[in-house]
Amino acid sequence: MTEQAALRGFERFVDDAIEATRAQFSVSRVLTGSRGVSGSVVDRIVQNSEAFDRKVVGPELSEYRDQIVDQFEVVLEYAADPTATGEEYRDPILTQDAYLDALRKDVDPSRRNEIEDRLVERQLRLGDAMAPLVESDRSAFWPAVRDVFTHDEARTFVDDQFRFAGPLRTEADAFQFTATFDPGTVIEGSLASVLTSGMPSVTLEYTDEAVRSITRAESTVVERATRTVDRKF
Repeated sequence: MTEQAALRGFERFVDDAIEATRAQFSVSRVLTGSRGVSGSVVDRIVQNSEAFDRKVVGPELSEYRDQIVDQFEVVLEYAADPTATGEEYRDPILTQDAYLDALRKDVDPSRRNEIEDRLVERQLRLGDAMAPLVESDRSAFWPAVRDVFTHDEARTFVDDQFRFAGPLRTEADAFQFTATFDPGTVIEGSLASVLTSGMPSVTLEYTDEAVRSITRAESTVVERATRTVDRKF
């Protein structure tokens, strides 16, 4: 399977993961207890949750999605090179790591190094798992999976490699997810200008909701992928 074919198969998985995360994401949970935003503005944003999803949540997830795909391209280079070493791919992998970008600035340096090591190891394991698929002469992802794995092996592959919330399950307190937006862009209606006039950009932390929605989405995606394996075999 060519690297491009593997990338297309992975992109479908990522798109499914982003869709599932967005479906789980709750605007009201993010805004509950938020600071720096008046109650009336919070109420109006909740009422305009579709606009908030479209103009804030959507772009945040789109950026997250693109970074995951860019990182996977690096992982595929590693998988396709039989002489590659993890050390030479460490920096390229970390440069594209969305979790590393969300690491809190006050994390102790020694802990940061440990987390970085685990993030790299996570991607190298994915690359090692992808190597036999890339070597397959099949032209698409799932035919390559059937060519390389037995049914049970394919289920194990999905259960191991289609999980993307690992760092949030083990190191949730080390991460911080924030979004900055102009309240005037997410509040619609006749009172929008009155409520947001002169209000500066707002930065909201949504770490708890990111952890909740991403971990739940992971379970959904793995279940779907496992059902696909059963159908393909």
